[in-house]
Amino acid sequence: MLSNHMHISTGWLARATTSCSADMSNPTAQRAAQIWWHIFNQNFAQFFRYNCRQIVPGLSRVNQPLLAWMVHDKSVCVRKIINLRRSPQHTLSTVETESCQVLSLTLINRPLVADRAAPAEGILEIFQILWKMKNPVVFHGKSGTTRTGLIATACMKVFQAVSVASAKSQISTYSVGIAFGTCNIYQCILDGFQSRHFHAAIGLKDWIANENDNEKRQAGFDSNRPRRELA
Repeated sequence: MLSNHMHISTGWLARATTSCSADMSNPTAQRAAQIWWHIFNQNFAQFFRYNCRQIVPGLSRVNQPLLAWMVHDKSVCVRKIINLRRSPQHTLSTVETESCQVLSLTLINRPLVADRAAPAEGILEIFQILWKMKNPVVFHGKSGTTRTGLIATACMKVFQAVSVASAKSQISTYSVGIAFGTCNIYQCILDGFQSRHFHAAIGLKDWIANENDNEKRQAGFDSNRPRRELA
């Protein structure tokens, strides 16, 4: 019941967010974007909580950074930010784009959907970017738990070869959206990998590229099948 209500409210918020005018030359649209950015985007909370954690040396995960946190990141030699959220054409994304331009930071947009199973090609492309990119680098979603949790888990497996159980701790359960909402599709994906790895060792990149069936897993998740069956 709670999951259904959260899914409905999340869907309403997403529709309302995307309904913002894309014409950022309009002062009214600019003000509306700033309001959404700081209130419905939860950015007001980030004045007090910056969810920044180093995954491997030179690579950190964060929640949606404010300009002040970008200034801090630049002061510790961060020069590139990977945005796992909306496309750069989205109205609200222009706020981050403009902040990066002011600070001479490189913004790389590789959007994943928070409540849908991420496509293999999207995840593998992010791997390639992180592998080739000169550190230090930060990557972010919105709250710093779902999309960033998946990529952080993958990075720990690919770059540090830690155990699956240890890597899965990167998807936190302190967020209500993770514990009860549709965002825990990412947990189901990692459950699937852990189950497969238990029966026969396989690298995460190989599993994502060749074996993981996201459409089947998403369909099972949408039909409320138990997580043990989805694995």
